[in-house]
Amino acid sequence: ESEHHHIDRLSVFKRMGSARTHAHNPFWSDTWHISTLGLLKLVVFGPILLPIRIIGFLFTIVLASLIATIAVLGLPRSHFECGTSKPLSAPRNALKMMVPLLGRVLLWFLGYLWIDVKGKKVP
Repeated sequence: ESEHHHIDRLSVFKRMGSARTHAHNPFWSDTWHISTLGLLKLVVFGPILLPIRIIGFLFTIVLASLIATIAVLGLPRSHFECGTSKPLSAPRNALKMMVPLLGRVLLWFLGYLWIDVKGKKVP
């Protein structure tokens, strides 16, 4: 039952106030059958949140590229050739570690929320 609850939590139909909570037929979509409350949410929050998400997306891209540029600033060109890589210094490595985190923030602004993965990674 907890798995069913987990699916309901992620269901777009349930969050938008649709009459159906799940689709029995995978070839039939209930996307445009939205309740009045769901339509009101789209009309009110869409114009408010869209500019915030676009600004956050652009800011995150600029910040990530700036941090990545600072992390490699001043390194000789030979450092980037294949087979000659040397470890980065601790401050450069700390900057390098921030870029994937900003990538995660970028995905959040695009609407990809954190999804829990159950089980173990296959080697």
